[in-house]
Amino acid sequence: MVYLIVFRQLLISSVNGVFGLMSLTKRYKSTKKKKGGQPSNRKYELSTEQKEALIGIILGDGYLERSKLTHNTRLAIDQAYPEKESYVNSLFELFRPMISPDTENPNIFTMKPHKKTGKVYRSIRFRTLVHPCLNEYHDLFYKNKKKVVPANLQELLTARGLAYWIMDDGSKTMHGQTKIHTESFTKGEVEFLQTVLKAKFKLSTRIEQRDKDKRKDQ
Repeated sequence: MVYLIVFRQLLISSVNGVFGLMSLTKRYKSTKKKKGGQPSNRKYELSTEQKEALIGIILGDGYLERSKLTHNTRLAIDQAYPEKESYVNSLFELFRPMISPDTENPNIFTMKPHKKTGKVYRSIRFRTLVHPCLNEYHDLFYKNKKKVVPANLQELLTARGLAYWIMDDGSKTMHGQTKIHTESFTKGEVEFLQTVLKAKFKLSTRIEQRDKDKRKDQ
């Protein structure tokens, strides 16, 4: 059994409009070099928007890859295509300075037919280079290689971060409410997420349960 957070009001339109489109349509200068060159990942510092966005993205479907604790970390994005194409393209632009200059666009992958339904799904993906500046986020969000909710999330999650979280892993229910898919977390962690949303943003939510093997779009 997995757990989802359902808001008692529709947030997607206002969040996308006020926070999302204002920030996501902003274009960042590329650090592309001629082929063969690599940007300096050791000295890169995250911008305020990148830091705030990362919190929401990692709470959602974004994940951090770190092979060993002595190694640096990369951000990986993998979303449904074509539904999230515009969103992923905007993330690609946001994190472009951290991506290999040889990667010009996110990649589109076609998966094998679903075993039960036979439906073929596609996804759109990209990964950054490894960066020391991402290590602290891996330390916050991963314990024993499993994603967790940081204890200091109330300090970390901003309105912009919430907007990215909803855009990353949110949807609208048949009753017009906003729903966030929190399948990666335990019931206790989801309850903690509820308290953060209430304390920080005065947002009332409820928890829904569903079968673990059921896809988000089913």
